[in-house]
Amino acid sequence: GNCLRDARLDDSPRVLRHRLLGHLDEPVLENRLTELNEKDVVHWTPTFGHLFWSFFKPSSAVTEELQKVMESLQIAPDQYSAIHCRVRHPKATPPRVYVKGKNENYPADKTGLPWESSTRDFAIATATKAVQCARLSMKNNASSEPLYFFSDSNDLVRFMSQEITDPVFIKANL
Repeated sequence: GNCLRDARLDDSPRVLRHRLLGHLDEPVLENRLTELNEKDVVHWTPTFGHLFWSFFKPSSAVTEELQKVMESLQIAPDQYSAIHCRVRHPKATPPRVYVKGKNENYPADKTGLPWESSTRDFAIATATKAVQCARLSMKNNASSEPLYFFSDSNDLVRFMSQEITDPVFIKANL
């Protein structure tokens, strides 16, 4: 059987950790948590941040660097939103779709996403959807905090931050 479905989360915390780190599809995880009568299903709650910080403990040197960056960007903790589009990673693409990288002998997550035709369109569509979702969430929460965009594709960051020039696209999507 399915170990997450068959076990209570408090009986087997290793299952939850494995499944989260194993990229269990989000709706599947949320449905299973709901079936277990869990009230906090990770998304739109503080749980994801708590999970992240329980696994990630930066060293004092890293903490100092993070603080310097936050100060230079004039960002206060918990007063900004961020988007990170992982378009090079195999999990970003539909199942059984293999995306060759800029070096066609290796996958995109190793050598970069080719910035052409369908892979470029896929990356832009992913980023556009992410920005739209963030804007909707911010609007629903009456938030005016800054929004920062990150990606594992330098081409996508450049496009989203510098190359979008179509005012109709910008008004409709960003």
